[in-house]
Amino acid sequence: MQLVEILEKNRDGEGGYKKAADNAESLHLKSCFQNKTTGRAEFSNIIKCEMVANYNDIDDDSSITGSIPRAWMDVKPAFSADNEIDVGGGNPWR
Repeated sequence: MQLVEILEKNRDGEGGYKKAADNAESLHLKSCFQNKTTGRAEFSNIIKCEMVANYNDIDDDSSITGSIPRAWMDVKPAFSADNEIDVGGGNPWR
């Protein structure tokens, strides 16, 4: 079911943007990430409405692979310089 995959990816993004907003000190960055979080939440609600209208069972969780980058955003500051521009974390496997 493709909508399930889209919803899962969207929730992963929402969680990542929320984590970035929580970690940002700059009001501009915090606002930018909060706007992205809100946009992803609104899109999730649209997808969920479509799924409820067309399917019986929906999963309200994000994916395991989406939680890994958010966990990295918690750990990364301990290993990096104080650089808020890098709050989004980048890819820990690069």
